[in-house]
Amino acid sequence: MNNARSAGEWAAAFDASAVGPDKVVPLAEALRRAVRPGMALHFGFTHNRPSAAMAELCRQWRDRRPGFTMLSLFTAGPAVALLTEGLVRRLITTLVLEPYPAPTPSEPARRAMAAGGIDIEHWSVLSYVARLEASARGLPGLPVRGLAGSSMADNDGVQTRDDGTVWVPALAPDLSFMHAPCADRFGNVLLSPPYGEGVYGALAAREGVVVTAERLVEPEVIHRNAHLPGIPSSHVRSVSVVPFGAHPAGNFSQAIDRFVPYGNDSDFMEECRAAQRTEDSFDAWVR
Repeated sequence: MNNARSAGEWAAAFDASAVGPDKVVPLAEALRRAVRPGMALHFGFTHNRPSAAMAELCRQWRDRRPGFTMLSLFTAGPAVALLTEGLVRRLITTLVLEPYPAPTPSEPARRAMAAGGIDIEHWSVLSYVARLEASARGLPGLPVRGLAGSSMADNDGVQTRDDGTVWVPALAPDLSFMHAPCADRFGNVLLSPPYGEGVYGALAAREGVVVTAERLVEPEVIHRNAHLPGIPSSHVRSVSVVPFGAHPAGNFSQAIDRFVPYGNDSDFMEECRAAQRTEDSFDAWVR
């Protein structure tokens, strides 16, 4: 039996009444609707980073001291501006650095933390992701043996059991931001390798995911690439179409048909690093 369908037949199978409401919203409006002071905000670190969403958060909330808790696997590049612009009260992360042209500590982040007002909670990469995974799976925690003997085993909520296994507590953000190569108008999202921390943070978010996407596609494209990981529409609050939304990082998503990848913006990264030498120059650059 031949079960192949034409593109037109796939489109007919995914009519709007069967899939759900249209979730396409301009990014600025999506953030105005979703973000409140004091929220725990997760920034997904797959190969596609939500840089555009971070920049829009700075535009809307700088100098307002909203007291966000920031969850970020790595805190680098555009993410550092969230610290220097006074948006973050607490940072949960594994590493704060500037990666280009060579990894070094982030001077703006160091200055912001030295000034006080930011609490930082360090985790290993595995334990950070395990905490998000536990929450996404509805579990109170997960074992991470590698923390045994580390000072991170003294973090709040960590339990060291009699067998030496360290259990880390589940971590659930209020809201997640993810950037993706593509999504459909109903909020179904595709990711492509490499997957970084994966989708656990998105699935753990209590109030769903604000998605930025390089392009909007028809639902049949999502179905045709169903072998790739993604985020189902049930977890997505909104989709905003933002080409180059991972900038200044590149987006090398070649696993999805007809996607045109782009590379890192090295000139932009070097300009950012040069501006970071003093507080005044970086503040002017960010603004």
